[in-house]
Formats: sequence, structure tokens, C-alpha cells
Amino acid sequence: MRAPPMKIIYQIGRLDPNFDRLLQFIIGDSFSCETSLSGYALKSYFHSLQMASALKLIFPVSLLFQKNVSEKRKDLTIARTIEEILKDPQGYLSNPHAYFKEHPHLPLAEDFEVIHSVGTYEGLSFLATLDHLVLEIFIKMWEDIFAGKDLSSSQLPPQDLEIYLDISGGHNIYNSALLEAGRFFLTILKLMLLHEREHLPKVFIAFSEPITNRVGPYHIYKDYELKALVFFSMPERPTQYTLKNAFSTNIVKPLFQAFAIEDSELKARINELLSRAYFFYSALKNNAPLVLYQWEYDDLSTIYETINKFVEAIKKKLREDYVKPIDFDLSLLRKFFPMLALYIGMINLFRKYGITKREAVSLSELSNTFADEKNSLYHLLGLSANIPYLRHELNRNFYYNLHSQASRGSTSEFSPLKIYFAKLQEASGESALSEKGEVEENLEKRNFFAHCGFERNITEVKGEGEQILLRYAESYANRRVSKIIEQYLLSS
Repeated sequence: MRAPPMKIIYQIGRLDPNFDRLLQFIIGDSFSCETSLSGYALKSYFHSLQMASALKLIFPVSLLFQKNVSEKRKDLTIARTIEEILKDPQGYLSNPHAYFKEHPHLPLAEDFEVIHSVGTYEGLSFLATLDHLVLEIFIKMWEDIFAGKDLSSSQLPPQDLEIYLDISGGHNIYNSALLEAGRFFLTILKLMLLHEREHLPKVFIAFSEPITNRVGPYHIYKDYELKALVFFSMPERPTQYTLKNAFSTNIVKPLFQAFAIEDSELKARINELLSRAYFFYSALKNNAPLVLYQWEYDDLSTIYETINKFVEAIKKKLREDYVKPIDFDLSLLRKFFPMLALYIGMINLFRKYGITKREAVSLSELSNTFADEKNSLYHLLGLSANIPYLRHELNRNFYYNLHSQASRGSTSEFSPLKIYFAKLQEASGESALSEKGEVEENLEKRNFFAHCGFERNITEVKGEGEQILLRYAESYANRRVSKIIEQYLLSS
């Protein structure tokens, strides 16, 4: 029996003179509790059902400029903290997290984050945009799941996870950012879990009614699920066609410039990860499955570690100025994160189906993994149309023409696929060889894709008993075949 999903509740924090007033919250038909915070009521409800849950509060940095709190609640530590802040706002803004440790709601929560603000408070104009707020909340969600964790764990990303976005504070830009960040984070998690169809993470909107009643009771509604559709697609195409820097000019360079990140090693690593992500995506999309067994994909823990370093660098830059934040293009991050999430999802899929780099792969394994009408990997990616086309190519190139070759026993050497066809044609009285004994056929990109990657000049075949083994040649016409295929796939 599976354990209930972990519940994480996110709520925009508040601070007003009545912050500690106890209110009655009701959930469902039987749960009721008195507390000053709806998110804590929701956490208590889950605890009553013996379900693990955690409350995370997100505070706009301007929250501690509440002069009315310091005037009306002089008896509290937070009042004295606010007075100190009003005397030295720059000192506060250089490290607001230290001051928020005095917030009276923190005993109710497991954790908190401070984000930028919008508006003018005590003569200071805070100039954040919705994009800033969305990014900061998204980073908080990412770190809650992936930072400080065992990155080699098979539990990443978590399947049994439910996130609740408590928007009881009403409609404002912060709750709008919370909802947008939650949807984006859900998209990232679902892309990472391409290999799963059940027990996927879920995000819910929670709120309390009525919003105008200052006394209560308040009813909390928690089952409004936020949806996020994901597709097997890449949001950006390479501008260069090598596995080192396919996205250096259109994603990596502008991101590192915007956030003033000077870590050249991290930059090179991200360049490589994005390039390989697109390379494997293109191999699947373009129905070239042999590629997946001839190139090595990255270890998941190194991908998570790289993203964590990048996220930490972004967070550091964002925290440098809480009044006038840096200018950046969120659309680049809306490409960056899904691309690497999709790469993680592809690797999880490869591991599920036993796809790893090897010297050669059997025709039967290729057929069972990709061309089987019921169990093909392609079904999980929405690429079912690839199946009959691949099956046709396998039958045309191998099963029909080569089965008799393999059944006559093993051959000690790999030979180009074109030689097999030439010998078969010669046996039937046709001529396929030139005077030099070579097959008259040029290597062309369109042939590579037209034949599902089984281009006859660079695909090698070996019979081994009843098995047919396939691999790519090392070179063709003094060119490395790996470089040729990389260019084909990165440019398609």
C-alpha cells in the first residue's frame, strides 16, 4: 500500500495589527480548528488525517514597513523590529531574511522566503514586476524539492507530492505570481516524469470563504486542481550544430549576461546539457532509435547538481537589490527549465526501457522497444505515428533481406548495410557495385531521416547466430560519423 502523498502548502504571508486574532476554520464536514492563519489550519487538517505536510510562507519584502503594526502593537518584538527598520531601511534591505525571523507567524510554518515587492512604502518605491515574483517563488519551490537532497535518489523527482497554493489573502499580484509559479513548477515535474502515467504530482488551489467576514467561521476549499498540459516538444531550436554549444547564443549567453554569472565551468556545462537534450529529443522525434544506443546520456545527479548551481546563482543576483531588481527575460527561463526537465524525463524513460550506450544493439531489442504496436516507448511521447513507419523500415531493411544471412550463422565482422544490399542484388543478377567494388550511393541527410537513421553508408550490420546486431560506423569518407549524425539531428 502506497503512503499518502506529501503535502506542501504555500501561502503569501501577512502582517497587520490583528495578525494573532484566532479565527475558526472549517474543512469538510467534520474538521474545525482555531488559528490565525488559514495555511496552518490546512496543515492541521492533514495532520489530523496522519498525512505529512509542511507550510511555507512567502513574504513580500515591503511587509515589514507596516508602521501601523509598530504603533498599535508596541508590546511585541516585531514592533521594535519594524521601528529599527524604519530608521535604517537600507540596512534591512541588505539582509531582510534576518529580520523576518521575528515574524510572529513563523512558529506555525516550517520555512519561509522573502521576495521582492510592488508599490511605495514609507517613501520607498519597489519596482518588481510579475516576472520577478514568479521567478522567486518558482526558485523557492525548486529548492524545496531538489536542493540539499540526495541527487542520486530514485525518488527524484517525487511522484507522490501534492502542492497547495493557499490564496486566502485575496486577489493581488503576489497570489497571481504564486499561481503562475505553481503551474510552471507542475509543468517541470510532469516533464521529468515522462515515464509515468500514474501517481503524478498535483497542484491544488486552496482558499477560504467568506472573504468579507472579519469574525468567521471561515470555510476552506482545497480541491481545485490546477492543470498543466505537457507535450513532447522543445521550445527552442539550436543555432549551432555541435554537442558543445548548440544554444550558446540564443539561451545560455543572454541568461548568463542578465544574471551576471561569471562561472565559465557552469556555463560550459549548461551549454552541453541543453545541446544533448535537443540531440536525444531530435533522435526520438525523427524516429532514429539506433542513435539512443550509440551515445551516452548524462547522469541524472549531475543534471540536478548543475541546475541547482544555476538556480543558486540566479537567487544570489536577485537578492542584491530588493528595491530595483535586475532586468531579465523570463521567456528564456521558460525555455531553459522545460528543456532540461524534458532531458531528465527522456533519461528516466531510457532507464525504464534499459536503453544505454553500447557497442551494438540487437535488431530484436530495437523492434520490441520502439516498433511494437502495443508496448512501444513512442506511445508515452505521443509519437505513435512513428511506429508503423519504423516497423516498415525494419522489415524492409532487415527482416526481409537479412534474416537468411543471419540464419546461416555468425559473421566475425561488422559490414556496412549497403554491402548486404549489394550482395543481395548481385545474387539476383543486378549490379550495385562500381568497378572499384564500392556501392554507388552518396551519404545524404535526407536518406538518414527517410530510413529512420539506418542510412546504408554509415549503418553497420553483423549476424550473430539468429541475432542481427546494428551499430554506426566510426568514419565515412574521412569524416567522423558521430559528428555527421550530431549535425543532422541538431539541425532538424
